[in-house]
This record gives sequence, structure tokens and C-alpha cells, in this order.
Amino acid sequence: MLRRELIMMEPYRQLRYHGHRSRVASASAVVDSGPPTRPRHVVEPGRRQAARRQLQWRHLDADIRLMRALAEIMDSKRLDNDNTDFEK
Repeated sequence: MLRRELIMMEPYRQLRYHGHRSRVASASAVVDSGPPTRPRHVVEPGRRQAARRQLQWRHLDADIRLMRALAEIMDSKRLDNDNTDFEK
């Protein structure tokens, strides 16, 4: 390096270097690694809640139809008890 560079440029380089080092030392994390927080006023979107309600009604309807079919099976006679071949 020339004497002129040492006198004029070196103090500026040192100032930049020390400023950079102080900014690096005081830096904090910028990237948020946690899960996103849900806004308090939004509990669940309306369409998702409506879809869930509709699915629950479909399940309830299927359960009722199954119970009615089972009750009909239990009440009805499935076999013919008037078999005359075995009464001999």
C-alpha cells in the first residue's frame, strides 16, 4: 500500500469494519420459526364450519337409517314357521 492509501483510506476501512462488527454483534433473529398464530376474532371459517355441520348431519342420518333397518329386521319374521315336513 502506498503511504497516501494508509493515511486516507485505512481509517475509513477501520471505521467501516468496526461499524459492521457492532451491527453483527447487535443483530437479532429476523426469521420467525414458530407456528403462525391465529387471529382471535377468526375461530373457524364459515364454509369449513358449515361443511363440518353438514357432515355431522349426514352421519346422523345414516345412523338413524341403520337403526330403523335393524329394528325392522328384529320385528319381522324371516323364516316360515309353518314347515309341515318336520311335523311327521
